[in-house]
Amino acid sequence: MSEEKDKKPTNALTAEEREELFTNAARHFVKAIDVCLGYRLGLTATVERINRDEGIFLSHLGPVLYRDLSQDLIPDFEVHDTGVELTDDELAEAKDITGELHMGKLHKVLGQHEDRNALILAQVMKDYAAGRRGIYVLTHSPEHAHLLSDMCTIPNGCISGFVKDGRLEQLHNFPIVFATMGVAAEAYNRSDLDTLHLTTPFAAHGDIAPAFQQAVGRTQHLHLIS
Repeated sequence: MSEEKDKKPTNALTAEEREELFTNAARHFVKAIDVCLGYRLGLTATVERINRDEGIFLSHLGPVLYRDLSQDLIPDFEVHDTGVELTDDELAEAKDITGELHMGKLHKVLGQHEDRNALILAQVMKDYAAGRRGIYVLTHSPEHAHLLSDMCTIPNGCISGFVKDGRLEQLHNFPIVFATMGVAAEAYNRSDLDTLHLTTPFAAHGDIAPAFQQAVGRTQHLHLIS
């Protein structure tokens, strides 16, 4: 055989690594999974998806090879009963045209409830007085996030879809940060976050459930003051 034929192609074996693997189940992204020859490796913190679409990317990459579910910190959970009962008018406002409770409308009603907001801020201030300086307060509504931020007497940051510039500065430079649940799903990392407040209800089967997992995870990293 000639020397030219004996040469092996340098690209015969390649490897590709994809982060946030769950996004590859999307209709357009899934088309790019098979572009690379050779090994395909994926990283994700949440293999099992609420919408059960993990089968899409696992069929392209194979089963999980390594899983580490250890946690730097084990959080304490507290559930606070606000004692708030909606009036008939508020309950009607929180329902859709079929008479069923609508989560988006419910978030709006709860976000405007003065007594409930006062209770939320009282707990936030209690945590601040206890020496916590990485307090993350999440809500579904941008209006609610900004309302709580305006009501808070301690200098704070506020991040929502309304905030286009300086988002990282808002996250890192204040002891208290008010944000929407959507922000919790983004790649924002602050090592000294030690307290998480979830101020509006959400459905376990909704798209926001993974954001809840990621939000909790951001408070579980070891830090000098954690």
